[in-house]
Amino acid sequence: MSRTTEKFWHYNYRVGLLGLIVLILLLGCAPRATTKPDIEKDTSVRNIIHNIDVRENDSDVSVVISASQPLPYVALPNPLGMDIIFENTAFESFKEDVPVENELIKSIRCDLKEEARSARIKLNLGVPAKHEVLREGNDLIVKYEKPAVLYSAREEIEEIEEIEDAEAVSTEQKETKTEQVPDTVTTTKKIAWVNRVDFETQKEGKSRVIIETSEKVPYEIKRLDKKVVLVLCNTKMLQYQERPLITTRFKSAVDRISPVRMRDKKDTVLITVELREMVPYRVEQKENIYVLHFDPSMVPPRPLSAAQLPAWEEILQESATALVKREPEKKISPKEEAVVTETGQKYTGQKISLEFQDANIHNVFRILAEVSEQNFVIGEDVKGQVTLKLVNVPWDQVMDLVLQMNRLGIVLEGNIVRIAKLETLKKEKDALAAKIESEKKADPLFTEYIAIKYAKAADIKNRLDEIKSSRGTVTLDERTNMIIMRDIQTALNEATNIVNLLDIPTPQVLIEARIVEASSSFSRELGIQWGGAWSDHSGSLGGTVGVSGGVPGTDFLVNLPPAQAVTGGIGFGFDRLSGLTSITLNAKLLAMESQGEGKIISTPKIATLDNVTATIQQGDKVPYPKQSEDGISVEYADATLKLEVTPHISPDKKVSLVINVKKEAPDWQHTVQGAPSITTKEAQTELLVANGETVAIGGIIIGERSWSEQAVPWFSKIPILGWLFKSKLKSDGKTELLIFITPRIIELDDKEQVTNATNDIVS
Repeated sequence: MSRTTEKFWHYNYRVGLLGLIVLILLLGCAPRATTKPDIEKDTSVRNIIHNIDVRENDSDVSVVISASQPLPYVALPNPLGMDIIFENTAFESFKEDVPVENELIKSIRCDLKEEARSARIKLNLGVPAKHEVLREGNDLIVKYEKPAVLYSAREEIEEIEEIEDAEAVSTEQKETKTEQVPDTVTTTKKIAWVNRVDFETQKEGKSRVIIETSEKVPYEIKRLDKKVVLVLCNTKMLQYQERPLITTRFKSAVDRISPVRMRDKKDTVLITVELREMVPYRVEQKENIYVLHFDPSMVPPRPLSAAQLPAWEEILQESATALVKREPEKKISPKEEAVVTETGQKYTGQKISLEFQDANIHNVFRILAEVSEQNFVIGEDVKGQVTLKLVNVPWDQVMDLVLQMNRLGIVLEGNIVRIAKLETLKKEKDALAAKIESEKKADPLFTEYIAIKYAKAADIKNRLDEIKSSRGTVTLDERTNMIIMRDIQTALNEATNIVNLLDIPTPQVLIEARIVEASSSFSRELGIQWGGAWSDHSGSLGGTVGVSGGVPGTDFLVNLPPAQAVTGGIGFGFDRLSGLTSITLNAKLLAMESQGEGKIISTPKIATLDNVTATIQQGDKVPYPKQSEDGISVEYADATLKLEVTPHISPDKKVSLVINVKKEAPDWQHTVQGAPSITTKEAQTELLVANGETVAIGGIIIGERSWSEQAVPWFSKIPILGWLFKSKLKSDGKTELLIFITPRIIELDDKEQVTNATNDIVS
């Protein structure tokens, strides 16, 4: 080979080797493709999301999700956005962040779970907004209405910019007034955050708006008609703080406070205060706190009705109330409100919206597992398709609906939810019961002698007959009050537990009744007796003539003595003789007064077991004659003091009582053929009383008042002298009956208490 040829091949070899190295480097440094599922090879993924677009018009903003087929979805809304889950779906070109340039929609993030074959799109909003989900062919559209706060913020920014431009041209602008930052405020590049936007009412209709930042920052005050705008420089604010504070219902000049971040100027926050009328105001700064003081307004408050409030403002009302009360802001959680159906079933799961058209039931359960954050185990026999469209429904209610429609059941084991056919679960339950029964048949038999201490062995035996196995026997020995049970060990253990629960001492109750009878009486009576005689012995009238009192049996002209026994009196006598004429006069003034009080206390006591009726009585049997065919016979009527009570002790140591208290006594002032009548006093009631508490169960009060007068007609009407011709009687009486009950629970374990109860009965 010639040298020229050798050089040629040597040169080509080096060039080729260099080219190979360059090719390897290029392949190694080439940008790798974004990780995404192999759609052509993965035949299980049937839905492909081609594009996500944001469209905006004057009234709303729409997020359009385009796919190859109609997408089944689950929507999880929240006050500041929404999570949308697509099952059995992938992205044609996966990007974690979708670029968005919109004031309402802050960001759109995508997530792909290849192992679960599901896609998730998360929409984040700047402020709360009302939304709806629509379909147009294969497109899924999430439409948000633009809140009014965006319009007001944009208008304020435009007005401020126009005013600033106008001020640069002319200083004669009267519609705009700007207060410069005080000299004491030092400009700094350090960024501050808005920590607090608050509203307070003061005396006489005055009010103030308080803004607090994390650092001291420069500020400006601008006035626009009925608006005062505080511009905070070098300041930022979180999204959830862009919520208006509505104050129309308060007595002040402030209607609304709207904190907004400026979109064109970074690190600038506008606090817009809308007034009912322009009133004098002043600004006060103390370090990082800015206070706007407003004078009172003559315009009265005008609270907005529910119909006037926009949908998004309904969410903000809680925040407004919380700010006014200086309480922490309450976060809205979809789990706070429970849903109760007509049947009383309560659902507390997170509310979701979802739509499926002939979707595989496994995909539905997979989404519910993701939402509930629980582990789902689905049986092999669970198959079928689901078609449904639900909006804002708790996930556990969706779970019940899907189970009912497909005749499925669940078994909960901790945080694991096992789903299977109802027939499968029933077969498993029957198989488990058969297994337990077969194990019982293989177990050996043992004999247990169970002594019953307090209860009746026959009553306990009835309970043991219910839990014994098919091979077991239960017998009773009445003499020793013992139960003999032969069975497997499991049944014997259960029988022992039942006996320990039922064979306990029955509580006892001591019941004391007090029957108090009190009476009082008063009577007063005044009477008079007077009379006289006159006789003439001169004969001038043709013999002897005389006049004397004509009341039969007496020589009194007026005889009106007291009806009761006389306790006091005074008599006057006058006798005069004049010649043959004699005059005799007698007068007696009589008086009687009586007063009395009486009290009778009857105290029957009795002790009894819980739920056992007890009776105690004491008294006489009164004989009375009875006419019969054989003649007159004697029968007896009861005149006794009787207490009958049935107590029941509740678990909280209160005593329920069924009481009958009766007192009968002979009335010897009213007799029939020598036999007295029977007076009866009785109370029958049911009540609940605390242990040891005394309660009055009844009472009767009878009052009597009488007045009478006896007089001689006509003469008793003569003024002053009329009292010589009349007598008076006045009486007043009252009778009271009160019945008291005091129950006391007797604990057998407490010897001191038993002794005290015994002493109470003896005393």
